[in-house]
Amino acid sequence: MTLKGTQVAEMLQHSFFLYALIAGGLAAGMCSMVGVYVLLKRIVFVGITLAQLSSAGVALALLLDLPPLLLALSATLIGVVFFSQVPANRSIPLEGIIGASYALSAVLGIMFIAKNPFGEARSLNVLFGNILSVQAGEIVALALLLAVLLVLHVVFYKEFLFVSFDYETALAHGLAARWWNLLLYLTLGLAIAFAIRSMGVLLVFTFLLVPAMTARLMAGSMTAMFILSTVFGVLSVPIGLYLAFRIDLPTGTTVATASLGLLVLVLATRGVYRLTRRQQRAFRLL
Repeated sequence: MTLKGTQVAEMLQHSFFLYALIAGGLAAGMCSMVGVYVLLKRIVFVGITLAQLSSAGVALALLLDLPPLLLALSATLIGVVFFSQVPANRSIPLEGIIGASYALSAVLGIMFIAKNPFGEARSLNVLFGNILSVQAGEIVALALLLAVLLVLHVVFYKEFLFVSFDYETALAHGLAARWWNLLLYLTLGLAIAFAIRSMGVLLVFTFLLVPAMTARLMAGSMTAMFILSTVFGVLSVPIGLYLAFRIDLPTGTTVATASLGLLVLVLATRGVYRLTRRQQRAFRLL
């Protein structure tokens, strides 16, 4: 067995590493899948605001010694209902509402952490997550939610795409656009709330955006984009965990770096391919 093979085998002997690998893959696949809609609907800042709301709920739960998932889910779902139902005619732009909501949730999160006796340690967990502390129960919850979200997104694929590409046209055609928009936002909120406890704000936001961007560079159809986004999200977890183990770096930030690294790799490959095609055309002209 090679040196690298020995190191991988050593890592897999630890239950915490296996749990992190499984939970990270489930959460990454879930967030990367719904992240395609975040990119299509251009609601990137809604995604980060929902993640920040969820983290504020986790911080409050840690302060009050309550189940983090319960308050994270409650805070996120409140944001989901609010953002998905904001009326079209308003004096304040949606971007302003999102920005104010983000600032409010960030301030509340910092205050909750500051009042916690273990504030500094807790703040790191809220911001960056602690994927190495995942328990078996969290893995089961992530797996069940991923199964539910997969069913919803397969069954209501056309409706979700319609309200994502052209909400106003969907409304004009008599589709219950507000309902489908709310359901889509609910799936987004559930994915964030369940992933935030172990992965933290940074990693959740990374998976909501980066894998979908990477997939968009390669995909020739919407189906391919969903598949590739999920694959890129899941693939970055073992890469990041392995690098964190080898180089002794924080796991959350290393996994996020791995996801960004895949994006850079695809961009570079795409650039080389285009350059090669141009050179081939030039040689043909000559």
